[in-house]
Amino acid sequence: MDDFDFEKSFSRLKEIVKLLQQEELSVDKAMSLYKEGCELARRLKEYISKAKQEVEIYSDGLFEKKDIDGL
Repeated sequence: MDDFDFEKSFSRLKEIVKLLQQEELSVDKAMSLYKEGCELARRLKEYISKAKQEVEIYSDGLFEKKDIDGL
């Protein structure tokens, strides 16, 4: 995976959500934050998807479905 910092990006997304909940934001500032938040959410989702694929690849054959379901 690239140099994307998941934790930093997730923290920023949470910060954006808090900022957008403030009533005193201008429409321009709110739109700018919304766009940034959407881009972060897209990248976070992509990162999670890639991580899930890697876990599936590395664990392929290590566990049977019944082993995982029984946890």
